[in-house]
Amino acid sequence: MLTSPLIDGSDVQLEKTIPVEDIIRLYQKNLDMDVSEYFKGIESVKVYRCKKSDYQFFYPLHLSGKSEFYERLQNYDWYYMPWKWEHQKCSEFLQKGWQILEVGCGRGAFLKKIVDQHQVKCTGLELNQSAVFKSDNIEIINQTIEEYSQSHENQFDVVCSFQVLEHISEVNSFIEGKIKCLKTNGLLVICVPNNDSFISLDSENMLNMPPHHMGLWNESSLRKLGEYFDLEIIEILFEPLQPQHFDYYTSLFLSERIGKASLVNKLISKMLYLGGNRITNSYLRRKASKIKGHSIMGVYRKK
Repeated sequence: MLTSPLIDGSDVQLEKTIPVEDIIRLYQKNLDMDVSEYFKGIESVKVYRCKKSDYQFFYPLHLSGKSEFYERLQNYDWYYMPWKWEHQKCSEFLQKGWQILEVGCGRGAFLKKIVDQHQVKCTGLELNQSAVFKSDNIEIINQTIEEYSQSHENQFDVVCSFQVLEHISEVNSFIEGKIKCLKTNGLLVICVPNNDSFISLDSENMLNMPPHHMGLWNESSLRKLGEYFDLEIIEILFEPLQPQHFDYYTSLFLSERIGKASLVNKLISKMLYLGGNRITNSYLRRKASKIKGHSIMGVYRKK
C-alpha cells in the first residue's frame, strides 16, 4: 500500500491526476524541452496528499530530472539567481565562527557571499561534479546528504537548503540526513516554493511538475515537518512578492478574475489584462510587501 514519503506509514489521499501527454506538451511548448524519456510506460502522474502532514507529492516517485535536464535549465538567466530573498533571511541568523552546510549549493554563490561577510566556515554538497572546489573556508563536495551525514554527525551550526527539497522524492531520508549533521541547538533552514501563494493559480506551470518538482509544500506541511522530526519551530517566513514576479502575478491574478467574472466585468478585466501590466505593476510596487510571494522558509532548532 502506498504511504507518505515524508512520514513513515502515514496514509495518503489522491488529490488529482495529470495526463502525461499534458506535461510533455507544456515542456515542449514553453521551454522547447523533450521530457518524454522520464514518462516511458506511464499514462498519468498522480498527486497524493499525506494525511498527517498535508505534504503533497507526485507519483510515481522515480520521475525526478537528471543532470542534463538541469543543465538545460541553467541556460535561462532566470533559473539561478546568485542572491535571493531566502539567502538574505538565512544570513541574518548567522554568527561569527559558525560552521555552515548548504545542501544543493550549486556553484556556491550563497556560501561565497557569507564566508567573509559573517566570518563563517562553509561546506556545500552538490551533485554537479563541475561545481566541486576547495578554498580556505569553503569546500564543495560531490555527495548526497544521506552519504555525507554518515561521517559528519553533529558537526554544523546551520544546515540549509534553498529551492531543493521540492525536487526530492525520498524526502524523509533527505531531511534526516540534514538533521543528523546538525549540532544540538543548531538551525535547520528550508526554503521551498509556497503552494498556497499565487503560484497555485497556474495549472500549466510545468516547472511545478515532474521531472522538475516532486513535491508541493506550504505552511501547514512545513509546520508538520517540524513536529514530526521533533524540531523546535523558530519561525515560518513568507517571501513578499518580488519585482521579477510582478508580471507573472498580474497575469495569473487577472486571468482568474476574468474566468470568474460576469460578461461586463470580463470585458473590463480583459482590457486591463491586455494593457494593464503598467497599471498593475505600479500598484504592486506599493503593495508587494503585503502579498505572499513565491517562497516560504522554515527555520527550526534541533533539540
